[in-house]
Amino acid sequence: MLELVRKAKDGDQDAFGELYALYFTPVYRYVYVRVGVKHDVDDIAQTVFLKAWQAMARYENQGRPFLAWLFTIARNTVFDYRK
Repeated sequence: MLELVRKAKDGDQDAFGELYALYFTPVYRYVYVRVGVKHDVDDIAQTVFLKAWQAMARYENQGRPFLAWLFTIARNTVFDYRK
């Protein structure tokens, strides 16, 4: 897992694709519980991963799971959606 994150951080799109495949479902569920409207959830979940890809070079492992970082992005994206 850490190797995938390192490769994605270095710009490896395939590694990020693997992270996407691993973490899409938990992120989708997180957003769904908070939003509940399927077409909005689809858009928000995709936005979470777009933001993650754009910020990947700045990702710093702080001893927490990578998924926690994605959930932080998801929380902020849901917050923006509700504004």
